Amino acid sequence: MSEDVKLDRRVVRTRQLLRDALMELILEKGYDAVTVQDITDRANLGRATFYLHYKGGKEELLLSNLEEIYDDLVARLKPLKREGLRSGPHRPSQVAFEHAAEHRDLYLVLLRSQAAATLAQRIRNYLAGVIQQELEVLTSESPVPLTVIAS
Repeated sequence: MSEDVKLDRRVVRTRQLLRDALMELILEKGYDAVTVQDITDRANLGRATFYLHYKGGKEELLLSNLEEIYDDLVARLKPLKREGLRSGPHRPSQVAFEHAAEHRDLYLVLLRSQAAATLAQRIRNYLAGVIQQELEVLTSESPVPLTVIAS
């Protein structure tokens, strides 16, 4: 049993090293200039280890990182569903902006990314969908249309 826990910790640590390395390198060089070799060098890991965890390359690593971060945002918005508009009509926006402030580097990467426009657009669409879903639930009891609240 302790072997499984140890393995899990190693996997978590390895993935965190790779995620951190990718984000640092993107901020320094831009997404397109970063190679898998750059990531593994920065994380002090081998390429085989990288591909063991992320067979889809650096795009899979970035998407995995984003998925984890956006899952955190969804988890923060969930309690607001129960409260509905009692939490205040601007509370979901406040939570989203707090999240953006905590993950400032990630959002800088997304906003600066020009060459990786397709990837950045996929990420923006995903995030917009998450926020829209949460707002729809929160505003379902409101007589004010979602478009009015959003503006």
